[in-house]
Parts: sequence; C-alpha cells; structure tokens
Amino acid sequence: MCNYLEKPTSQVRRSAAVPCGIRAIIKHLSVFTYMTLLTSVLFGYIHMKGYPPGNMGTLLAGIYGFSLACLRIMTKGIGLVIFAHIIADITIYCLIVG
Repeated sequence: MCNYLEKPTSQVRRSAAVPCGIRAIIKHLSVFTYMTLLTSVLFGYIHMKGYPPGNMGTLLAGIYGFSLACLRIMTKGIGLVIFAHIIADITIYCLIVG
C-alpha cells in the first residue's frame, strides 16, 4: 500500500519510480493478459479438429478466441460474443457445404 506522506526508505525508494496507481494497473493488466491468452489457447485447442483442421486451424481459432475475449471485455457482456460465434459457424458451414 502506498502512502505518499511517508519518508522514503531504501525499500520504498526502489519502487518509487512507479506510482501506486500505475503499479496496480500493470498488475491488473498482466493478470488480464495472462487470462485472455490462456482462454485463447484453450479455445484454439478445443477447435483443433474444426475447419481448417490441424495446426493452422488451431492458430486461427486461437486468434479468433482472443478477439472474442476482447469483444467480451469491450461489451461487458456475452450476448454479442455468442452472436459473433454463431455468425462465424454459419459462414464456415456455408464455405464447406456451398
């Protein structure tokens, strides 16, 4: 916890270059980034046998999963994410069948 009224000690002086609010944001972003990347990798892995199959399909699904995670955070809901996934599934179906 930061207290700007305290005298700097050697321990505080080392971390004084980054204000407390920025440290909290960096910590939050690193957890956010880690969780977003983890869910993207899992999304890609789950869709490994989808279309296109194999490593390229897994990579594309992972990138798509990352974009869906960003959409989820931007909209603060899951409805648009589900709608985007349905539209993607319909598009892929039309590409395969049509």
